[in-house]
Amino acid sequence: MLGPAGANPSSPWGQNPWNPWNPWNPEQVSPAQTGPAQTFPEPAGPVQAVTNVEPYTAEALSRYLGCCVVLMTTRGPLEGVLLEVTPTYVVLQTGFRRTYVRISEIVWFMPQ
Repeated sequence: MLGPAGANPSSPWGQNPWNPWNPWNPEQVSPAQTGPAQTFPEPAGPVQAVTNVEPYTAEALSRYLGCCVVLMTTRGPLEGVLLEVTPTYVVLQTGFRRTYVRISEIVWFMPQ
C-alpha cells in the first residue's frame, strides 16, 4: 500500500507535512538542540502590568447587581445572575457555578 507523498515508510504513522522535524530520523537534530536559548535584557525599572479598564461598562453593569443578565462575549452568550462587578471582570452565577468574565471580552449585555 502506498501512503501520501512525503510519508516516511519506516514509520507506522508517516511524516507530518506540517512538522518538518521527524523524531524517528536519528540524523536530524531537534530544534531545541540547535543553539542556546534566546536571552532578553532585564527591564530598567519595576515591571508594570497593563490592564484594559472600561469604567463605563463596569458602571452600567453594576446597576444590575443581583439581576439576571445575558452577556454576549467573544466566545458566545452567557446567562445568569450578576454577583460582582470589578473594573476588570464580572462574576456571573450560571446554574451551580460561578463564571468570571473579563469586561474586555463582553460585546454587549442585556438584563432579563
